[in-house]
Amino acid sequence: MIQLLYHGVSRSFEADVASRSVCSVPAPVELDPNASALAHFGVELRKWRQRRTKTQDDLASHANVTRALVSHFENARRQPTRTFVEAIDAFLDAGGALLAVWELVERSGSPEWFRGWIDAEQAASVLSQWAPTLFPGLLQTAAYARAVFLGRPRTPVEGIERAIAARVRRGQLLVGDDAPIYSAVLDWSVLDRHIGGPEVMSGQLSYLVDLYSAHRSITLQVLPADATTMVGYGGAFGLARTRSGAQTGYEDSVSRGRVLREQAEIAELEERYHLLRGHALSVVESMKIIREKAEQWQQQAFR
Repeated sequence: MIQLLYHGVSRSFEADVASRSVCSVPAPVELDPNASALAHFGVELRKWRQRRTKTQDDLASHANVTRALVSHFENARRQPTRTFVEAIDAFLDAGGALLAVWELVERSGSPEWFRGWIDAEQAASVLSQWAPTLFPGLLQTAAYARAVFLGRPRTPVEGIERAIAARVRRGQLLVGDDAPIYSAVLDWSVLDRHIGGPEVMSGQLSYLVDLYSAHRSITLQVLPADATTMVGYGGAFGLARTRSGAQTGYEDSVSRGRVLREQAEIAELEERYHLLRGHALSVVESMKIIREKAEQWQQQAFR
């Protein structure tokens, strides 16, 4: 049995999965289909489900997901995977209509090579990330993400807002009732790196404090400046595992990342992550530092 530590409380992975299976279902939300591609998809999914007189439970059972997740899709809080959309499009006899709208969502903010990792994030019950230079996309505020995109040379200005919206939307998967267990190790320099100015940094760090305080499935650790391990300085990476045990890895680079599915490569990332967590400060110590850094950036913002 795998034991996990949540804000000082030890509980089993099996117990956590069991508790998630009885999560509450979000109330329906009236969406404007013109608000975003994801909202358009949510409206279409609900319309086709009701047209075929199916329930959210019917869709959940057919696609082997939770009813809460189907509700998130209809409320535009989560982005479904292609596998889900293909299965439901056929189940509802939509003739490819749902898949066509989903492809608009896919094109609205994430590059093609990154979509395999987005699918892995959406399907994961456990997510782990190492961040040596920037806060992971799942943890970024809109202001921080905007500063990151604007800082990249030759970034098309017209696509920045779509990319920001897609990044913030990805982050929503950490706060739902069926959110994955999420852990991240942040290099010390990430807290000090001047991205977007003191106000943006203060807001970003304060957001992490609030996120941690509100969701016990999230743990953050800081790798101190005097840590002796060098295993993480090849670049950022992530690991995703589903409840069935399927694993996916992701390695970042300067120009584009790489989605990993070979077990040997994933095992190497797991070893690196284990070492990084071992050298990192405890969760309690790390959150204390994050709070202090948020206050320091806030003081700079008001000078």
